[in-house]
Amino acid sequence: MSIAPLAAIVCAALLLSAAGARAGSSSYTDLDYAACRKLVDEESSVILQCAGLKEYPVYAKEADLRRSTLFGPVKQSYVDHAFESFAPFNRTSTKIEWRMGESGTRLPPSCAISSRIPTRTRG
Repeated sequence: MSIAPLAAIVCAALLLSAAGARAGSSSYTDLDYAACRKLVDEESSVILQCAGLKEYPVYAKEADLRRSTLFGPVKQSYVDHAFESFAPFNRTSTKIEWRMGESGTRLPPSCAISSRIPTRTRG
């Protein structure tokens, strides 16, 4: 058997799988903390509700110089109690990427991406 037909089959399979794995488009929003609504403002923590993508809000939570972020409509119990972050002190970037479906406009977004930035401490 010649290698040419086998190579053609492999190339066709790769092209088809690459087309199927193609990512949808992204939309970007800015996180403006000054424009957010304070839901909780205590001595050691704050919870903000911020504008996100259309009807998908962003909840920014800070405690002990660490930030946790929730995206989209979530249960009130998550807003009140959920908190995930990293061990070192950190903050969140102000640019959010919302991954959309292949049409580029389909909601809900498949994910939201925001970078964590470690905060340097003196020591």
